[in-house]
This record gives sequence, structure tokens and C-alpha cells, in this order.
Amino acid sequence: MKKIYILLLLSAFSLSLAAQKHWYPKFGITAATLSYGTENVSKSSVSGLVGGIGYYSGDMLSLNSEFLYIQKGVKLENGDAYWQLKTGYLEIPLMLRLTIGPDAFKVFAVGGGYAAFWLHGTEEFTDEAGKVQSESYEFDSDYDNRLDFGLTFGAGAMLNLGKGNLMAELRYDLGLSDIAKFPEGEKPEGWEGVKNHCVYFTIGFVMPID
Repeated sequence: MKKIYILLLLSAFSLSLAAQKHWYPKFGITAATLSYGTENVSKSSVSGLVGGIGYYSGDMLSLNSEFLYIQKGVKLENGDAYWQLKTGYLEIPLMLRLTIGPDAFKVFAVGGGYAAFWLHGTEEFTDEAGKVQSESYEFDSDYDNRLDFGLTFGAGAMLNLGKGNLMAELRYDLGLSDIAKFPEGEKPEGWEGVKNHCVYFTIGFVMPID
């Protein structure tokens, strides 16, 4: 599998050497949750923001990379009480991009992996009196893993506006790393990990690099 992935990357790179390069700013919204569950507690998604810049190296099959700030998290509810964690990550996806269609309107698909660093977090919860409280999340190096990585894939479309292309995209991040950790000997038996899952929709403007 690893050899096939390397061959795909090399093929995309060779095809894109003589093609038109592009860059774009993008902004949008996220809906995220975490992959763990607890008894008698319902889990729902948390909305957030995403934004950054991207680059792809060709017109049809090419390499596509981005530099993003993205918000993820989870909301756990038990009756009228809840606890919500919203996290902010610096994320760098590296993907293969397939773009097809005439100049006036193109569609594309992307797929690859991402690496991310957990910058900060905010907790929101109901206290014993039922009042909503909010505070910064305090990182604990014994229990929090700031590094995250996973798979990312999506699809979108581009409309030619003359100076560039208006782009809309829907993408999904599937986290593969456990963002929780434990001191030696403290990991619960049968622990399956806490992993990020995030859907996000973005609008961007694609411009050629002269």
C-alpha cells in the first residue's frame, strides 16, 4: 500500500510540472465531534470556523497542500446538563487533486492526509446551579496529546469569473490519532481512543500564479 501511495504522488508531481500553478484563500464553517462515547450521555457536534490558504500544482491531476486554522470539538449532554469542548488546530493537509471540466465550470475531488497541532481549547458547561460557564481549557501534558493526524477527502466545484475561479468545497477529516494520553499504567482497560471527526464547507477564490 505504501508503494502505491508513493507512485501516485510521483505521478501527480510529474504531470504537474508543466501545468499552471494556482493558489487560493478559503473560509468556511465546521461541524465536528469526537469518536468516543460514555454511558447515559448523548453526543452531538460542535460548530466552528475554518480558514487559510492553499496551493495546487496543476490543472488535472496534481498535488494540493493547505495551511489552515480549523476548529473542532464535541458536546456531551446528560439531561439539561452539558459539557462542550471547542478546540483550535493549525492543520496542514497534503492531498492528490483531480480536476475535470471546461474552463467555465470545473469539478474536483481531493484525498490524502493531514497533520495538525492543537493550539488552544475552550470549555463550556453547566455548573451545579445550572448556570452556563465558559473557560479556557487547561492542557495537561500527561493526558493531552497536541499532535493529531488523519485522512482527509472531499469534493467541490469551481466557477470561472475571469480573474479567477469561485470555489466551493465539502470535506471530511477522519482523525486516526488518539488526542488523549495517560501516564504509564493508567490507561483504562479496553480504551479505544478519542479521535477527531470533522465535516467542513468552504468558499474560496482560486487564482493562477504567473
